[in-house]
Amino acid sequence: MNDAPSSSSRREVTAHSPDVLIVSYRRADLLERCLQSVDRHLPDSRIYVWDNHSLGSPKVQELAQAWPAASWTFCADNIGFAAAVNRLVRASTAPTFLLLNPDAELVGDLSGCRAALTDPTVAAAAPWLELGMRHPWDNAHREPTALRHLVSYAGWDDRLGRFAPLSMSYAQQPADVDGYLTGAGLLISREAWRAVGEFDERYFLYGEEADWSRRARRRGYRLCAVAEPGIIHSAGGTVNDATAATSRSAQLLQENRIRYLRDHHGALSARAFTIGSAALDLTQRSKRRLRSAAAPDFIVTSPTLAFGGAERQRVALVNGLAATGKRVVLRLLQGEGDLRAHVDPAVEVQVASYRNVTRDAGAQTLLVTGTTRIELAYGAAWRAVNSGRGRWVVANHHAAAPERGVFRPADTALMRVADGMIYLAEAHRQAHAAHQRLDRGRYWIVPNGIDVDRFASRHPQPPTRPTLVSIGRLTETKQVPLLVEALTAIEDLDWVADIWGDGPDRDCVEAAIPEHMSERIRLRGWCSDVPEVLAGADLFCMTSRFEAQPMAILEAMAAGAAVASSAVASVPEMLEGGAGVLVDPNTPQNWSATLRDLLAEPSRLSALGRAGRDRVLDRYTEDAMIANYLRVRDEVFSR
Repeated sequence: MNDAPSSSSRREVTAHSPDVLIVSYRRADLLERCLQSVDRHLPDSRIYVWDNHSLGSPKVQELAQAWPAASWTFCADNIGFAAAVNRLVRASTAPTFLLLNPDAELVGDLSGCRAALTDPTVAAAAPWLELGMRHPWDNAHREPTALRHLVSYAGWDDRLGRFAPLSMSYAQQPADVDGYLTGAGLLISREAWRAVGEFDERYFLYGEEADWSRRARRRGYRLCAVAEPGIIHSAGGTVNDATAATSRSAQLLQENRIRYLRDHHGALSARAFTIGSAALDLTQRSKRRLRSAAAPDFIVTSPTLAFGGAERQRVALVNGLAATGKRVVLRLLQGEGDLRAHVDPAVEVQVASYRNVTRDAGAQTLLVTGTTRIELAYGAAWRAVNSGRGRWVVANHHAAAPERGVFRPADTALMRVADGMIYLAEAHRQAHAAHQRLDRGRYWIVPNGIDVDRFASRHPQPPTRPTLVSIGRLTETKQVPLLVEALTAIEDLDWVADIWGDGPDRDCVEAAIPEHMSERIRLRGWCSDVPEVLAGADLFCMTSRFEAQPMAILEAMAAGAAVASSAVASVPEMLEGGAGVLVDPNTPQNWSATLRDLLAEPSRLSALGRAGRDRVLDRYTEDAMIANYLRVRDEVFSR
């Protein structure tokens, strides 16, 4: 780190100098060589570095001290390559900018690419890319199709002579590119960027430049592959010393191939590639060896990773299991979602379908599914394909209705095929068993757990004007109008209530609030920051008609808020030992009486909050949940 220039040594930026945008991850040594190469060949360019949070960040911060002329941003989270590039482009100002990988080095001044971008019809240009490439123009690709992706996935590009209908690689140096240019070293026109739009941030890593190039070509722009020495790139260099990160990188590549095909060629094309690549995994010897050598300890399914209680639990579960050193696969059966960015890199994420089940179980592989129809169908098919290997358990987080069974007969039959059932509490199991038999006597009680550290207890003193809070989707089963009616009956007391959430019952809730109470009973809408909201809550209220194990109650307890709730399913167990107050029967009159008693003694709210937090720390942490899942796996295979 001794060759870095000081801020005074960097010359004035000229009108023709591209800004250089680098998204850093882990490897400060590679980044240093990258920066030095920019200084040698583009000394007049401004450099912008975005460091996505990683184990390498402290060393990258040291490097930043040696390169004060560059603009540095250190992000607390790994937001992905596409999102980081978008933020760097917004910060930069030059009419052209160079996307440069941190494991790449410039070997020329890109004069040919810079000249190409003087043509207003050219959106982007890229030079030769060397090291690890069969031909220096292999950063240029034809339009990706399902067939071309399958040929590439099988490693047959060169074997088939780079025949255009089958190969994404060009047999000879192209001029204009009818597909895309890789983003390892890509010079882009800002005018074209404004016209085409930013990178699609759903492409967390890989595929973003292909998607952007496709959109650019649709708007009539050209992409130029320039025959000039430009970049040496050690592909995957930022992760090639880390097995887990390398595995995650490979999975992201595969998933974004599927996403691109779905976005630009339709669902049938994406499905054809998904099924075809799964078939190659089964039939190609090299891929069979790779899969058999590393059978997962856990396979956890989820339909998607949209924001929701069940999905948040899946992410916490796979992250926690991976932290114990287990090999964990998260298999998404219907697509991804915004929670994808929160999955630990050590977890292998796969976008799959119950239609292409593979024999991937080891002798000790445990499949954990939920109770959705697609997960149950997948679990039954997986168990059949992996007959004699692995085990399957169903984690039932579904609330039981008080008057009827909630699952179809076909679903209950599939559950009984599994090797066991996981319930959130004994009361949760009994509520289901009152109407439907879901297990064959093989079951485990595993409460959900939360990250208590996200919630700081801030209620040491009794409140002077208590704040009541309700958080949840506004549906008929949540019965929020019941809470509004109870609050209206105690308007003579001094309090304020915030109702957070959205959903089909919103109009009904809004209509239940008397006009003269609208300043005290406030309908807040969607809650984007639960810890922040709960930090100001003195009493959390839940009036649901039925629940399984409400995450919102656990979070309120972790934040030190007192809890009052209807006595449904596992809630009485959650609030044992004076950790909260049960309202039973769940009527407006009973709620108003309970609230009046609680608000009459503000010191009681503080005591309930402390007891609730202690209860969570004792039983409902993520660590406790992970330990229970490890116990379930041991007991399943000991049988």
